[in-house]
Amino acid sequence: MELSNRTKTISVLVLCFSIALVSNVSFAQIQHDKVFLASLKLFNPDTIAIVLDELMLTAKRVDCLEIIDLNHDGFGINDFLKVHPSGVGMFLSEMDVTEKVRKILYNLPPPLEEGIILEDIKKARDYNERFKTPESSILVTLLEILSKSYKGKDVKLMLEQTSEGFKFELSNFDPDLAEYHAPLLEDGIQKLVEKMGSDQVMRAFFENLMPKYMHELVVVREVRIDTVYVPSDKRKGN
Repeated sequence: MELSNRTKTISVLVLCFSIALVSNVSFAQIQHDKVFLASLKLFNPDTIAIVLDELMLTAKRVDCLEIIDLNHDGFGINDFLKVHPSGVGMFLSEMDVTEKVRKILYNLPPPLEEGIILEDIKKARDYNERFKTPESSILVTLLEILSKSYKGKDVKLMLEQTSEGFKFELSNFDPDLAEYHAPLLEDGIQKLVEKMGSDQVMRAFFENLMPKYMHELVVVREVRIDTVYVPSDKRKGN
């Protein structure tokens, strides 16, 4: 039985509406995030040759192989292998990994430690006071700035510095819970010192700022302490 043009049109419209409705529902259920994963690169030519041959991977040029720990459980099965610089990669499933590759994976060193894990900024300050490491100092500085500018509980930061510059990313970030704050005062003073010189900055400070906040300035230039010997007979009035 043939359908009329009107019926065909209605059917197409219903189908399009259904697809659009499903698409809207699926997009509404998407949440963007960033995941930090440990990785390890292999540069040994013999090891690279074995892995590529066993996994039947080909590439015109191979600088290194990168293993990405997908499950935070060390490098091995169910992780991802990536060939550099081509970007060719594959999931290291139980079925695809041969015995030779399995031995190579199990002999790899464990991932680096995940970093400093603490409950709150107070614990971070205590940690820094106790260990006084460069890492703890950077951590406390970042947390102090973050707590001042962001009132949310969940947020992820990624800061990378290379010879080419900086890369900074935020995820799980709610802009409605963030506030703008001007750079720290110390930064402004440092820039003034670099531009004007410390003598001019101090002169401007005393001439312009001090009179506004202090009605009187007392400078003690010299303090003398002396001991006077009084004979015992004079103290008794004799």
